Order: sequence, then structure tokens, then C-alpha cells
Amino acid sequence: DKTAAALSEAVQSELEDNVFSGISNFWDVFFEVMKSTVSTAADAQADFVIRSGELSEEKPEWEDVKVVAEFAKQSDTSARKAKFTQLSRYVREIFCAQPLRRFVHCFFLKTKFELWVFDRTGAYSSDLKSIVSEKEMFVRAISSYLLMSDEELSLDLSISKVGDNLFVTINGINGDPTIQFKIDPEPIVRPQRLITRVDFLKVALPVPSVVKYITSDEVYRTSEHLGNLDFTDADAWNLKTEILIIPRATYLMQPTVSPWDRDRKLIRIAITPCGQPLKTSKTTLEFIVGIRDVILGHRRLCDRGILHGDISEGNIVLTSPTAADKPKGMLIDLDHSIGLIESLKKDDELSLTGTMKFMAIERLQVAVKKEPTIQRTIRHDLESFFYVFLVGCIEYEVVPESKSSNLDSWCTKDIASNYKSKVGHIGVFEVLVLYEFTPSFLGLKDLARSLRTILFGANGQNYTTPYDCSSMYEEIIGAFNETIQQITGKMNLR
Repeated sequence: DKTAAALSEAVQSELEDNVFSGISNFWDVFFEVMKSTVSTAADAQADFVIRSGELSEEKPEWEDVKVVAEFAKQSDTSARKAKFTQLSRYVREIFCAQPLRRFVHCFFLKTKFELWVFDRTGAYSSDLKSIVSEKEMFVRAISSYLLMSDEELSLDLSISKVGDNLFVTINGINGDPTIQFKIDPEPIVRPQRLITRVDFLKVALPVPSVVKYITSDEVYRTSEHLGNLDFTDADAWNLKTEILIIPRATYLMQPTVSPWDRDRKLIRIAITPCGQPLKTSKTTLEFIVGIRDVILGHRRLCDRGILHGDISEGNIVLTSPTAADKPKGMLIDLDHSIGLIESLKKDDELSLTGTMKFMAIERLQVAVKKEPTIQRTIRHDLESFFYVFLVGCIEYEVVPESKSSNLDSWCTKDIASNYKSKVGHIGVFEVLVLYEFTPSFLGLKDLARSLRTILFGANGQNYTTPYDCSSMYEEIIGAFNETIQQITGKMNLR
């Protein structure tokens, strides 16, 4: 299954150097210190459910899952890594469905069992225990899972429900205001990253067409559950090899951040304005005006010394401004932004970050060679805007299945395949791309041709970044404005 394989690869990358087993006081920290829990028959419910693995159509509702387990048929030795990977995938689904979840309890069982806790810094376990000689511990562990309070299970308790409405109060820090918000239970976007950054959001204040910061508060730190763990005799794992355990002399010399120093903070941020996903555009005019306005915002953000670095359809929302001169598109999610000026530069700007489907060809080209990727540039982001535009023209309109198409060949788990597909589409543009435009977007073909020429040259083969991208901005914004004027002109003539 390609999806499962891609998810396993993502999980392995996220957990690399962050998995430890054999933590000597794991039991004491997560089980012996449990608060006393009072339960009544009226409160009783099935918190732990075992389902047949063959019933693939019965997918769990991840937002309701509290504890997960894997049961092995093969020997413990051969199953341990496979079951760990499976548990990791389950936990990732839980974190995506429960974005405020602090950590997740898990266990693995055959003739031996292993108790795990996963959080956004890594995974930590008690080590393998015999179900025969340690049967009392196993029974107590299962009983504990059933009796744990929501707080001990690390469920979020910060959102209150009044009738059918949900509210959250953000207690502003560092002089920010304390505000109560009524929230919509259905999110506009669901970020797939488990860890994000917020450090550029305040710096960006205020930029038209870029989401604005209101207030924030700190909800939790991972040190609250990891701080008391003793890693002195713990074993570090290497997920890239079949030999899981790294010799202690080796991993102690590695320049990785130790678990006790890796303290992640859960921060809630209130931003404005509210918006809707780009794919909800009701007309082609709304679609291209939204993208044009976001490109204008992107340029202003760069003037502030910040490059967004992760342009994708999920990071653009449409707004409903009351004034005619207000932007109708808004750029959100500055988690992967980088500094363009010295005071804002970070040391991680060479990592291959971004959304694969919308990633610039030049960056894919370097990644295929398995070299450290090049620094992200303004031109790379402008190219990503072009891909957002093309995806909308091909995928957003609902058409009969026999006539539907997509650009999913740009986002497989194989970077080399993604690179070849995107180069092919840009090279044979008329046949592979423009031919696939859906009926409502056919009038945007000339705009697509213009944008391709501006970005890639007449032959469609120029993928490099020019020294100065200001003229590229002007040409792209001008092309959008010309098309917008043509559409509004036709509307006024009716």
C-alpha cells in the first residue's frame, strides 16, 4: 500500500534519533504516580476496544482513540520493529485528529509486552517484559489504561462546551490580551506536521494579505511528562537499520539533542481574519483574485525580510472583506518561513521542507541527487504559486469521473518520480496540463501560458533563480491583473 509506505517513511523520519527503550523508571513515572480516579457505573464506557485487523472497512475514529495496541503472531524479535512502526502510524493519525493531545499511551503484545508513550519529541518505552514472569505488571497496566482520567491520558481539557457551542479562552502572555473565542469544530485546514514553529508570526505584523496575530498562550510543555524519566541506562534506537539498538558508546557521542533537553511547547495562537479554503472558490474570478492578493502579500512579507517557504493550496484562504480595497486572499501558516535578512536567519533553512506537490523543480532536482538542498528563494515560492493555480484549474471543479484529472503524480513517495513528472508536465505544457483544464477554467489558459513563460522561459526549461526577482513579481502580478480586468470587463458588458 503506497499510502501506508509513505506514512511509515514520514514517521521514521520524524522519530529518527528520538526513540528510547529500557527507561528504568518508566513504570514509576507513568503508572505509579497516577492520581486516584473515582468512577461510577454511569460513567463507565469502553475506552479500550480490540477490533479485527481483517475488517479494513471499519476504520477507527481517531479523534476518539485513547490508547492503542498491536498484537503479534510472529516472534517478538522479528515483530518488534514492524509493530513499533505500526504503532507510530496510529499515533500520528491520533495527533493529526487530536491536535491538542499531549502524548499517547501504547503497548505491544505477544509472549512479551512493551509499554510505550509517544509524544511530539519521540517515543519512550519500558523495554520488553515477559508476560509470564511480569503478568502482574501487565494486568496492572491494562487496568490503569481503563482507569486513567482524561488528564492522565493527556487529552485536551482546555476547550469547554456550552450547549452545542465550543469555546476556548486564551490567556495572553507577554502583554497579549486574554480573549474567549467561540470556535468551529470543523477546521479549515489540518496540518500534517507534528511540530511547527511560530517565531515569525509576530515579526510579520502587520502585512496586508498575510494572516495577523492577535494573542497566544502556552498550554503545555513536554517536560511535564518527560522531565522525571531516567535515561541513564536507556537504549537508543536506529530506525534505518534492522539492528534497532545503537551501542551506547556510539549514540552518546552523537551530537543529537538529548531527550531531557528536548522540551517542546504547546502554544495556542489566535489569528485573524477567518477564511475558507481556496478550493471553495465559487467563481474563477474569486479564485484568481484570491491568488493574486496572496502573491501581493507574499511580496510585502519578503520586504519585511521573511520568505514564506511553503506555498501550497492549504496555506491560502479566501476572505470576505467588507471594503473593496481589502485583500480577498490571505496567506497563512508561517511555520516553515525563513529569514531573508541577517537578524532573522535560522540555521535550518537548507532542509527539504515544504509541500511536495507544490515544490519548485530546482529544489527537487537537487534532492534527486541526494545532495543537501539549496536555499529556498523567492522564485521557488512564486513557482509554487503557479502550481497552486494549475491544481485549481484541473482539480477544483466537480466533473464526471471519466473526465476528471489530477496532478497527484507530483506528490508520490518517490522524489525522482515527482521531479520527472513535473518536468514533463512543464515541458509538454499544452497536452499534459492545459488539455486537462476543466470547463469553468478554460478561460484561464492564456494566463497559464503567460505564467509558464515568466517562470520557465519560452522553452519551459529555465528552473534557476535570477539574481533579482522583483521583475518576476511585476510580470506575474501584471498577468493576473490583465486576466482579472478581462473577466470583470465581460461581466460589466452583460
